[in-house]
Amino acid sequence: MIQRFLHGRLFYIIFGALVMSLYVKTLGMGSLESITSSQSLHVEEAPTDASSWRFESPEPSQLPQVAMSHRRLTVMFAVLLLLVTGLFVGGVLVAWWAVTTDGIRSVWRFPVTLRSRWSFGELGRITFLAVAVAFLMPFVRLAILSVHPAWSLDQNLWVTASMLLLDVLMVIAILAFAEDKTRPAWAAFGVSPRGVARSMKSGLLGYLAIFPWLCGLLVLIMQVSRLLGLEPSVEPIHRLIFQERRLPVLVLTAVLACLIGPIAEEFFFRGVVYAALRQRSSRLIAMLVSAVLFSLIHTNVVGFVPILLLGMLLAYLYERTGSLIAPMTVHILHNTLLLSLAMIFRQLAPFSG
Repeated sequence: MIQRFLHGRLFYIIFGALVMSLYVKTLGMGSLESITSSQSLHVEEAPTDASSWRFESPEPSQLPQVAMSHRRLTVMFAVLLLLVTGLFVGGVLVAWWAVTTDGIRSVWRFPVTLRSRWSFGELGRITFLAVAVAFLMPFVRLAILSVHPAWSLDQNLWVTASMLLLDVLMVIAILAFAEDKTRPAWAAFGVSPRGVARSMKSGLLGYLAIFPWLCGLLVLIMQVSRLLGLEPSVEPIHRLIFQERRLPVLVLTAVLACLIGPIAEEFFFRGVVYAALRQRSSRLIAMLVSAVLFSLIHTNVVGFVPILLLGMLLAYLYERTGSLIAPMTVHILHNTLLLSLAMIFRQLAPFSG
């Protein structure tokens, strides 16, 4: 029954008309943000003024000195530094081994065939659902406030909770579509207890091999951006990390950024977008186009190329292993490193002024 609704057109027409009618009805009432803020008078809002927020980071040469003056920061900084150094050195060694042993010739060999086939029609339906639900979220918040004002959530907590809910719903929708292809649904993406360790190993090896080039590319782009006067944009979730002070909200944000978010993005961008493109193009074209879309959705102009390179690696790992476990492993590890770095800078902020 659910699959029949998802594959039909009537459901999407009614759902889209519902969302549009809600926005039309609120045109004369002001913006949704002002309406919800007027309803949530009982909640002390966390700082959310994004226009005035700016984080002034200390110079790189000052980081060790600042960190060493605080014991907790010393441990955090040392662990992260050792991990990054190990990844960088390990990546150089992997590249050296591949060149000296002709192992590089096996890079473009793909012993596994992707299990599921996705059409652009299915991709369009899943994208429509994600966008429609995202547009519907403000009305969900307004309905909660109207029924039970005591359940009001401040802006930071609402952004995190709504993003978490949207990611979970997107994964459920994708699995519902996949259930028509194979049972159980996750088997369509090569996700099964068998071969988990092997897929994780392939993912970690791939990330290790690309890590030095990713770091070098990022440093180069940062230098060019400084010369051109461009400032790297901060993604909403990292902005929230620097603004938020409550531990439960920070923990929820970390779960979203380091676990739920990467899993949902891999299901969509590699499991569906890449697989749909792969049906009608070569591996390289499908990797490039899916990586471009993956990078664009992060809305980071300065980081566009490094994110593009990461997206191509994730698509390559999915094609190489036939399992989303490999790109999920890399995505979770990468986001955890970035979040750890952000948390260290958050701790340094009070001491760097």
